[in-house]
Amino acid sequence: MIPLSSPLISNEEIKNVTDTIRRGSLSQGNQVAEFERATAKFLGVDSSSVIAVSSGTAALSLATSILEPKLEFQVMHVPAITFIATINSILSIDKEADVSVKIEDIEPDTWNMYPCPGYKVTVDLYGNSNQYKYLDNVVIEDAAEAFGSEYDGKKCGTFGDFGVFSFFENKTITTGGEGGLLYCKNKEDADKARLLRQQGKDYAMELHKYRGYNYRMTEMQAAFGLAQLKRVNLIIEAKRHIHALYKDLIGDSVTFQREIGKQCPWLTCVKFTSKYKRDKAKEKLKEANIQSRLPFAPLYYNPPYQSDKSYCPAAEVLYNGGLCLPNFSAMTDDQVRQVCRIIKTSEEETKY
Repeated sequence: MIPLSSPLISNEEIKNVTDTIRRGSLSQGNQVAEFERATAKFLGVDSSSVIAVSSGTAALSLATSILEPKLEFQVMHVPAITFIATINSILSIDKEADVSVKIEDIEPDTWNMYPCPGYKVTVDLYGNSNQYKYLDNVVIEDAAEAFGSEYDGKKCGTFGDFGVFSFFENKTITTGGEGGLLYCKNKEDADKARLLRQQGKDYAMELHKYRGYNYRMTEMQAAFGLAQLKRVNLIIEAKRHIHALYKDLIGDSVTFQREIGKQCPWLTCVKFTSKYKRDKAKEKLKEANIQSRLPFAPLYYNPPYQSDKSYCPAAEVLYNGGLCLPNFSAMTDDQVRQVCRIIKTSEEETKY
């Protein structure tokens, strides 16, 4: 079987986690602090600006909690194609704040949100950066899929007031299955986020300064992530090589995202000229024991948001014709060629 994604796990991850368990300190501690320093160095930001948390969704939740006073009586603009956590986090704000969400269409070539006025949550979809020099009022940059991607010489996840990363098992690097990171442009916000992730407790006061959450990263997760970070550049280059090989082999049959900046692809997503062709290719890949998946559905297709009256034609075209293909660092060139041969054969057998 060729999986859609697979983490690259070495003996170092196992040793790091085992050593951590043997030391007996399992909750947030020195390993988490070291992981924050290492990720900050990779992102090119000060270590005081990053907060390791239990998941990407936890990072989103912290950002929206801190932003809540700023967003009162505002309209938040969110792209139609994204994982549902992006919009859930905004609409979890207290109803009395009267924050509403406008679901925006995506550009037909980059698959990222069109520039629009007002406060924005951007999503660097499949690792492809937004064009940040044309965007203002970016309050959250959802870079969950873009760890290692760059724009204008800076790492993605550092362009908004807050940047969000996910270290789920299928992302570029993982912290052992779950995990996330929050970047805060403002030091005061970062200090508050640290308190909020530990139930709002200020240990200097021995009191809970805020109503917080249990969003701590464990020592084992951080130890696992530190081993992954040692190979992060090799992982990124491997994923870029795989993506480039796909383009060389099937670029005349399907459409790829127009790359902005320097993309580290999460998965390689392609768009067929019709839903029928896409479905045929997906079926053929499944028969060959090769995993694939559809792109995220437009947000308003999901039952909690079906009352939304948005209509985003470019998002619907991507959903109806798109397919995510395997891309993981241990994937071989022969495996990529096998996927591409099946897609080519499927195209030849399908007229429309």
